Amino acid sequence: MARRASTEFPRVVYASFGWSVGAGDFDGDGRSDVVVGAPWDRVGGVANAGAVNVLHGTSAGVTASGDQLWYRPVGGAPPSAAAGDWFGFAVGG
Repeated sequence: MARRASTEFPRVVYASFGWSVGAGDFDGDGRSDVVVGAPWDRVGGVANAGAVNVLHGTSAGVTASGDQLWYRPVGGAPPSAAAGDWFGFAVGG
């Protein structure tokens, strides 16, 4: 699994951001975070590989500041991103 700040990764029109949504304390800080799936996102030129965006909770609520984009890397050791993976189709919390 690879991770980047979402502002570093080009967004794709029709990535279906929000197809799936979950909540939970994903970073262990005691505050609820939100995870949002974008299963049709393009990753490294691979169509429909998918991605998941994590928005962290703060004392003031959920914020996009410091958010993370998770996706399967392209190439290298498996599991690598492939067309039609739809990573982020379903998320939990």
